[in-house]
Amino acid sequence: MASTTEVKARLIECLRELHLPTFREGFEDLARRAVQESFSYEQYLGNSRTQECQARRINRIERWLRESDLPLDKSLIRFGH
Repeated sequence: MASTTEVKARLIECLRELHLPTFREGFEDLARRAVQESFSYEQYLGNSRTQECQARRINRIERWLRESDLPLDKSLIRFGH
């Protein structure tokens, strides 16, 4: 049977390979919270998925804003002035 350290190392490597950085960085804290609050496996995975999706959404919007080369200090109303 694999040790906890070995299981954790394999999980981190799999999450890296699957390009799930937020899940990889937060799974331990979320797992501790899941134990404390008696989450089901589905709730734990759902919360992990939600964190990953939110981080990707934020990163995507930030990337689009950078790539747009629009002046970030102007609103649509002030853009024409």
